[in-house]
Amino acid sequence: MKPSRSEFIEINGRRCHIRRWGTPGAPRLFLMHGWLDTSSTFQFLVDCFEQEWDIIAPDWPGYGESEWRHQHYYMQDDVVMLDVILDRYSPDTQASLVGHSYGGQVTTLLSGARPERVRHYVSLEGFGPRQQPVSAAPRLMAMWLERSREERRNSQYTGFDALAQRLKTANVRLTSQRADFLARSLGRCPAQDNTVVELQADPWRRLRGMPLSFPTAAFFETFLSHISAPALWLRGDDSDYMTLVFPEDELYKARFSHLRNARDVLINQAGHNIHHDQPELVARHIEHFLNST
Repeated sequence: MKPSRSEFIEINGRRCHIRRWGTPGAPRLFLMHGWLDTSSTFQFLVDCFEQEWDIIAPDWPGYGESEWRHQHYYMQDDVVMLDVILDRYSPDTQASLVGHSYGGQVTTLLSGARPERVRHYVSLEGFGPRQQPVSAAPRLMAMWLERSREERRNSQYTGFDALAQRLKTANVRLTSQRADFLARSLGRCPAQDNTVVELQADPWRRLRGMPLSFPTAAFFETFLSHISAPALWLRGDDSDYMTLVFPEDELYKARFSHLRNARDVLINQAGHNIHHDQPELVARHIEHFLNST
């Protein structure tokens, strides 16, 4: 495995962890992880890159080694974090951005708001929310309020092997070796009890942002239409996310059409975590895209 190193920076008074792979001075590439994930789980993808890159991958607040808030989280705050990271690590040049799932949605908002800052925009199934009528807003708000009252607890497992087995159950394509690596990347032993393993995620991160603050489909698509960078969308052929958000293929095509200059790639034998299931293919498509646009 390619070695990574850690850096910590302060953003709006909070300690944020930045994972780095590769060689300083090489072409720079930013990787943004998804929901209930960490930067370290890009390891399989990084190992498959053939070209030398200077890779920068943050842990969003409440994940991994970044500071936890122990309160509500909102996507807008992570857009701010990404904006600060670009100013810190790519102040004078446009950035090449890759985001998975939630990280892809944050990348979309930043790329649409600051199109002049982005050279390449790559989304790994970070294609936004499903279409829902405005009339559903009161019901969704009521559900969110009820969930906000719930006690915040993290999932616990009887060791890393148990967490690895849970990951394999959720994704049958994972090899035992990859599941073990992910378990040790996503899990940790709480300070008060070293006999159990819990996720390295603030339990508040399980509560998605308030419905009115999360981008609606039309809101999200407006940002897509403002992206000027060449775009690459990668999706799995057996993705539960795609089935939920785009039950009809025409819905996906309609959303994709908002991009000005985009490529659409279907990865076979892959679910939502395409960078875990087919990292070789994903790496190949990303590098070809970055080198040809």
